[in-house]
Amino acid sequence: MLAVMGANLEPDAAYPWAVDGIVRMRNRITAELAHSNNPGLCNYSCSFSTCWGNQPHIPLADLTSIQVPTLVMAGDRDVIRDEHTLSMFHALPKSQLAIFPAQRTRFPHKTRHALIERYSTSLTSLLRCGYKGPRVVD
Repeated sequence: MLAVMGANLEPDAAYPWAVDGIVRMRNRITAELAHSNNPGLCNYSCSFSTCWGNQPHIPLADLTSIQVPTLVMAGDRDVIRDEHTLSMFHALPKSQLAIFPAQRTRFPHKTRHALIERYSTSLTSLLRCGYKGPRVVD
C-alpha cells in the first residue's frame, strides 16, 4: 500500500501563491545561511531549498505502472492545484482519493492530533477494505 499527501509531479503543480512563498522562503534561508559559520549546513540547506520549486519532474504516465493500492490525500486548501491531485488519482490504477475539508497539507500544530487521526482513519479503511475497483469515471 502507498499513501501520498499533497504530492506533485511537476513544480508548476502548486498554486502561484505557494510558489511565491517558496521563493521568499528560499531567499530568506539563503540570506541567513550567508552569515553562517557552518559551510556544511549551508551547502545542504542551499541544495535542499533549491529543490523547492524546481523539482520533481515525473511524467504522469509513469504512475500507471504503480500497481499497489494507493491513497491520494490532499486538503481542499492545499498548495497543490486540485486538478493536479485529481490527475494523479486518475492515473494510478488502484487509487482512492481523500480530500480533507478546510485543510492544507501543512496544518497548524493545534489541529495536528485531530487531523492525524482523520488521516489514520482513511489509511486504516484502505488497508482493511482494500482496493474496491473498478471505478466509474465520468
